[in-house]
Amino acid sequence: KTQFMLELPLFKRCFFCSFDRSCDTLLANPATALVVPAIGIIVFALWGFLPLVKDIRNRFDHGGNWKKSPTYLISSSYLQPLLLWTGATLICRGLDPVVLPSAASQAVKTRLLTFVRSLSTVLATAYIMTRRLWQRFCFLMQTHLPDLGIRR
Repeated sequence: KTQFMLELPLFKRCFFCSFDRSCDTLLANPATALVVPAIGIIVFALWGFLPLVKDIRNRFDHGGNWKKSPTYLISSSYLQPLLLWTGATLICRGLDPVVLPSAASQAVKTRLLTFVRSLSTVLATAYIMTRRLWQRFCFLMQTHLPDLGIRR
């Protein structure tokens, strides 16, 4: 038991020393300063944006179903995909200036970043357009079903 107590401060010192060195190495790289905020935007868009909007909505408007509210519809259909697209674009922009050792690896990096930019743009646009079409379809079904005499 006493030997374990003696090793604990040594473990803490080693852990903090290696953690400090890792942080210094990461902060010395200029690409890190550009990529870390972009990763923060993506994490916020995935796990923090909708709860924040829901909390703000609940502070001002105390009624109604959250999943059926226009605030949720706009936030999840348009704003969240735009935040994700912004994060992916900022990551690519942050990795652009990184120079790799060989011309082949530099070409692969350039192609990969171009692919990620294009894919994120296409996916964000497709998701937003799909949600828009689905909302329009639901609206038309609600307005024209009673005209045709069809019940749900």
